[in-house]
Amino acid sequence: HQLISRRLKWLHYYLNCSNCVLTGNSADSGGGSASDPVDGVAVLVNCTLSGNSAAYDGGGSFYDGLINCVVYCNTASTANSNYFGGIYEHCCMAPLPAGEGNIASPPQFLDPASSNFHLAYGSPCIDSGNNLPGITDDIEGTVRPLDGNFNGTPDFDMGAYEYNPATADSDGDTMFDNWEHRYGLNPTNPADAAIDSDSDTVLNKNEHTADTVPTNSASVFRITGIGETNSFSVIVGCTNSRVYGLQFNADLLTGSWSAVEGQTNRPGEADGAMSLVDTNDAAHRAYRVGVGLP
Repeated sequence: HQLISRRLKWLHYYLNCSNCVLTGNSADSGGGSASDPVDGVAVLVNCTLSGNSAAYDGGGSFYDGLINCVVYCNTASTANSNYFGGIYEHCCMAPLPAGEGNIASPPQFLDPASSNFHLAYGSPCIDSGNNLPGITDDIEGTVRPLDGNFNGTPDFDMGAYEYNPATADSDGDTMFDNWEHRYGLNPTNPADAAIDSDSDTVLNKNEHTADTVPTNSASVFRITGIGETNSFSVIVGCTNSRVYGLQFNADLLTGSWSAVEGQTNRPGEADGAMSLVDTNDAAHRAYRVGVGLP
């Protein structure tokens, strides 16, 4: 797995890649990858070819064999800016080539200008690849396949990156795509982070942090019980996708907050409730509880 950026024409020939990004390359033909149609064909699987250029044909690919690849936003002096010749299956390229499972719609990269070729929520490349044996992850080690279009069936994505809705934040609003999708928010609109959807005085972005339900005003992060017998314990509502911590302050007027030993970044035990305990039998302490992402 590597980012390939090579500029000498002969290095492009007979390249066999899996889970690679080819960008910033140039050649007479086949800026990203090129094959000799007589002597041999380079085979690329789950690769992304973007931002390459050719003096003649095939800014991205020239007579290659591509499977599950994205070939987009390349340039050439001819009309064949992305590809020329070759065999393509389950690839995203324009114009639409012949071959099984190919699509021509823009791949919806997150930020191609910064060479960020991750797929955004709703990309047509998500779950549109062919599930191939022997490949278990993507360029970053993310498991393949995942269910990125929420239809209940995991399928390979096209390109080097497998879209993971559990960690993706397509609009950069600090809320994960799968959480927004689950509650009917828009993973491509950052404005909904600052909305209080259920009018409970808690913004959606803060509901996301606490993993409460943004469409249910009764779902809030709360302390559900306390106890004091030679120690202090607090019971909070929790989920198993967040971490929790207990802090104390001996003097609210002049003191500062400190973490209770052993009670920092504790994973939620289950969807329900968990107990955070301070075993220090102090005469006087104030407490507060925090929640955050793992």
